[in-house]
Amino acid sequence: MKSLDKESSARNSAMDGLRAFAAFSVVIFHVLCQPHYMEGKGELYKSVVISGASLVQVFFVISGYFIFESIKSISNGFQNPHLVFFLKRFFRIIPVWILALTIMLVKGEISWLGYFANLVFYFGDMPFN
Repeated sequence: MKSLDKESSARNSAMDGLRAFAAFSVVIFHVLCQPHYMEGKGELYKSVVISGASLVQVFFVISGYFIFESIKSISNGFQNPHLVFFLKRFFRIIPVWILALTIMLVKGEISWLGYFANLVFYFGDMPFN
């Protein structure tokens, strides 16, 4: 198993690079697809920017691969690797998510109602216009 570490890390570095490129393309798509950026641009510009949206699927597939590999690697040492995986994921994502929501609340981009709806994942009665 130790002999495969170099090959595995090289493969994961390439996958990380591809995933980073896909994520960056999606961000560029979201930034440049705003109506004020698209005005007066040619069809080539629009088609290149919109092609960034197709890399969402690439990002999800590669992320799924990494999730599988992560669960597989921790399954050797723990009785319930899925619980360990989700706890690690929870404590990595939730603090940053709450910080982002708090910044949006302070900047006035969301209301208190939107803040709490995001915290409890309830959007049934939220107006979205």
